[in-house]
Amino acid sequence: RERTSYMVEIAEAALKPVMASNPKDGFRRYVKKVPLGLVMVIAPWNYPYLTAVNTIVPALMAGSAVILKHAAQTLLVGERFQQAFDKAGLPKGLFQNLVMSHAQTEKLLGSGKIDHVNFTGSVAGGRAIEKAAAGTFMTLGLELGGKDPAYVLADAKIDHAVANLVDGAFYNSGQCCCGIERVYVHEKVYDEFVEGFIAETRNYVVGNPLDQATTMGPMAQARFADLIREQKAEALRKGARAHIHMQVANDEPGSPYLAPEVLTEVD
Repeated sequence: RERTSYMVEIAEAALKPVMASNPKDGFRRYVKKVPLGLVMVIAPWNYPYLTAVNTIVPALMAGSAVILKHAAQTLLVGERFQQAFDKAGLPKGLFQNLVMSHAQTEKLLGSGKIDHVNFTGSVAGGRAIEKAAAGTFMTLGLELGGKDPAYVLADAKIDHAVANLVDGAFYNSGQCCCGIERVYVHEKVYDEFVEGFIAETRNYVVGNPLDQATTMGPMAQARFADLIREQKAEALRKGARAHIHMQVANDEPGSPYLAPEVLTEVD
């Protein structure tokens, strides 16, 4: 609601024509903003409302029609959007929630009927969308996963850096587009930072997210956790050091539960 209210507040100023900075007698120079047409939103499961709202609301306010294709794990979110817009009296067909397979999505993207697609997800997913849209001249908005680093300077406030980077790494069980995956630390504060990072990480309580004591729940799918297990094992084989060694119930291959770990000397 807060995000939507903000976009409504700034819409008039954001969408009005922009007058040229170099006016000339006899001419009216300006940039006029017009609707894109048909906008397709391919939304992710990890922040299913927030990420979808970021495109749906401004697209509708700018005069475009919207098709929402939500992630397979969060199909009910798409239905809730449809119910909300229907209840609000949005003209029929202006917003449509569609349930489609990857193959069906690629076919629609290649049809030439979509004017803009916005996707939040994996690099592989972004590549597939770019390939499917080739030759259609649609515009693309791709927010893809990365390998987000952080750097701790020599004059950093270590307590502040530790608290924020541990949270940045493990928030939502590490399943964030902007989650911290590696940290570079200045040699002058390296030992102090690592010691604090390890201590802060050991405070996590992994368990059922419905339990009040739990501060870290499982990953969304077992295959996600298995991938992290494989990455950890590879790093250890190549000489990395593990520091947490936390014992967590159900932390085993094929389970979405995974203990937090801190690795140093990773090559």
